[in-house]
Amino acid sequence: MKHTIRAFALGLATATALLTFTYYQTNDQNESKALTDQEAITHLESNDYHVLSQSSFEDLKEEKKESQPDQADSKRDDKKQSETKEKDQKDTSQQPYSLTIEPGMLSSSISDELKKAGILEDKAKFEVFLKDHEYSRAIQIGTYSITRDMSYEEIAKKITGQ
Repeated sequence: MKHTIRAFALGLATATALLTFTYYQTNDQNESKALTDQEAITHLESNDYHVLSQSSFEDLKEEKKESQPDQADSKRDDKKQSETKEKDQKDTSQQPYSLTIEPGMLSSSISDELKKAGILEDKAKFEVFLKDHEYSRAIQIGTYSITRDMSYEEIAKKITGQ
């Protein structure tokens, strides 16, 4: 066994020495020469790239700057539209929704009602909130006034009577 391991190690060392010698002897021959500008341009164009001079690039940048004011106007219009939507939402956010909790209602059905009424954006998050904070066990039967600007905690405290 001892002789086998020594022979294997000697074989590895010999192979490593031969590969190292070959690598360093042939590496000098494979070094690539630097391309001239014209050779580089020809190579790039043959691979469907476009080469621009600095002045052409500057001209394109100027054209882009000139076309951007049109985009800025459209961004302003979009911003105005979003502001009017926000105002509309603020107007409706204060309108109360009357939530009626009946005997045997689960927190999932309460979340469904609040989602349908537009009070909640994500009913699953509200259900997880109720379970994580142990509000789902303390929900009380009754009718509650809920608004859109209320947080999950405010809604939970209201429907649990806390």
